[in-house]
Amino acid sequence: FAPIFLILKDPAFLTELAELARRDFSRRDCRSGLIRLIQLRTLDCSGVSAGLSWSGVRILESMSSNRFALKRLAYLAASLIFDNDSAAELLILATNLLRKDLCSTCPVETSSTLCSLASFMTADLAKDLCNDLLSLAASSPHACVRARCTLLLPRLLARFPEAAGLAFASLRDRLGDAHAAVRGAAVCATCELAGSAGANPGACLPLAPALFRLLCSG
Repeated sequence: FAPIFLILKDPAFLTELAELARRDFSRRDCRSGLIRLIQLRTLDCSGVSAGLSWSGVRILESMSSNRFALKRLAYLAASLIFDNDSAAELLILATNLLRKDLCSTCPVETSSTLCSLASFMTADLAKDLCNDLLSLAASSPHACVRARCTLLLPRLLARFPEAAGLAFASLRDRLGDAHAAVRGAAVCATCELAGSAGANPGACLPLAPALFRLLCSG
């Protein structure tokens, strides 16, 4: 398997893969183009995928697809290729699309959006989507969505610290959620916030009573 692995890592092969992806998009074969982009980003160790800025608009177009299979591929590609800094201006265009997908009646679609959003959340996106995320964490009828929103709170605060008051209130409520998965997500988010670099662990003290109740009831 070693020779095959070396071929897959070869810069010439990766460059050809990038050109094939560009060709697929020009032919409106978005599915094949997205798969090639994902393969390229996964295999690349030589910096070839650093020149994929041209693919940003194509990925956004696919993210707006009504076909979930294509939308999911597009969100995966976005999580691998979009950089918080270089794609910041492009991601401003995605705010309304992200808000629409977060409010989807399909929990799988919402979960896919949340998973990818954690990888490319910018300060502008955090500010614009803060209320939507906190509302989902509090009122979504699906436990998987509430849990994923809760796990996203540390990333939200890293990009938009002004939401600390609302985020900690949401964490306190989620620690008392009826579903164990959501409570577990809240504990994980609390530990991440308390242990993150530059964090103030004292900010988590208001959560101590809820954590103590969990310890006693467990």
